[in-house]
Amino acid sequence: MGKLKKTMDLIRSRKAQNTLYDVAVANADRLFQAGDYDLANEEYENASRILPSEQYPKQKINEIVKIKVEAADQGRGVCSVNKKRRTNITMPKTGNRPFLNIRMLQK
Repeated sequence: MGKLKKTMDLIRSRKAQNTLYDVAVANADRLFQAGDYDLANEEYENASRILPSEQYPKQKINEIVKIKVEAADQGRGVCSVNKKRRTNITMPKTGNRPFLNIRMLQK
């Protein structure tokens, strides 16, 4: 009976992880579609921590980074449409490697 209980506990644990992952991805997708890239990114990171082998959240995080970089390249600088929280993005050069400098703006 001990092996059966361990197996059932493992199945329940995996099912719970899958459910948590699905909820995090659904929230992230909803935020992404609404243009709230900062919060969407946080939810995709949560999903990635729950199931690290899944590629979808990592792909969406990369997509958000590309959107932010394109916004910075076009001089828009503000890439989140959430009115409570806006992000200013600049791309200073450090040596030969550029990096993103993301700073929260206060209203």
